[in-house]
Amino acid sequence: MIIKVNKTVYRIDNTLAVSAKKVIRSILTSVKEESEIHGISKYYTAFVVMMYILSSSILSELGTESLSEIAEKIDKSD
Repeated sequence: MIIKVNKTVYRIDNTLAVSAKKVIRSILTSVKEESEIHGISKYYTAFVVMMYILSSSILSELGTESLSEIAEKIDKSD
């Protein structure tokens, strides 16, 4: 899978990408269901927005060198 982050393109192993997506979807589904059960459906939207903000912040902190190193390590582990 090819991903573009901060104007840089990275190759992510498809198996890892699919696995990560499944875990993230599971978390999001759980948060959505729980927020609806407890009558605070707006919590789901807030969660998704905060997930985006924190993910963006983490990616910025990692920087392009760290992301490149991570992508290379993933490639070497194949």
